[in-house]
Amino acid sequence: MRLYIFIYLNIFVAEILEQMRSIEIKQEFCPKNHRCPVIPACPFGAISQDGPSSEPSIDDSKCQQCGLCCNFCRVFSCKSPQ
Repeated sequence: MRLYIFIYLNIFVAEILEQMRSIEIKQEFCPKNHRCPVIPACPFGAISQDGPSSEPSIDDSKCQQCGLCCNFCRVFSCKSPQ
């Protein structure tokens, strides 16, 4: 019985994750003149930057779509699914 509940919950969570927002970077808002302050704010380590003169990037394999970056900086945009 517990195994069935566990499997059901995993399927349910996977469906919710598919419906969650996606996070995009609006490069036109990034000044690209400093280290991105959102990098240490991401609890999953999904944001990186090649150098202070480049825009940040999101590692989709690490990103959990929590939206903290969107609340932290306007360069990050959270889009709800259509």
